[in-house]
Amino acid sequence: MSIYSKVVVVGESSESPMLEQLEQKLLRSLAQNPRFPLTPDVEFITEYVPQLPAETKEAVEPFVWSLQQRHGKRGGAWQVDFFDPLGFSFMAVYLE
Repeated sequence: MSIYSKVVVVGESSESPMLEQLEQKLLRSLAQNPRFPLTPDVEFITEYVPQLPAETKEAVEPFVWSLQQRHGKRGGAWQVDFFDPLGFSFMAVYLE
């Protein structure tokens, strides 16, 4: 089983002041109740994109591969979760 050292929370860009509050709430939730095992020194990073990929393997894989390369985690294991609190879209990408 993989243990993840980095969690990249990617949100869809929005002009709403609620976006940052929801992001912080999601980060706290992921840190306190992770769905996948995390290293003790896990790093949480947030990023924004105009549109998240569809929730399909074909759409998610190239997006995650790009994140892996950008964050120095190329080729390692990964997992993805999607969230849509109050109509705002986020995905959490767990990188080994």
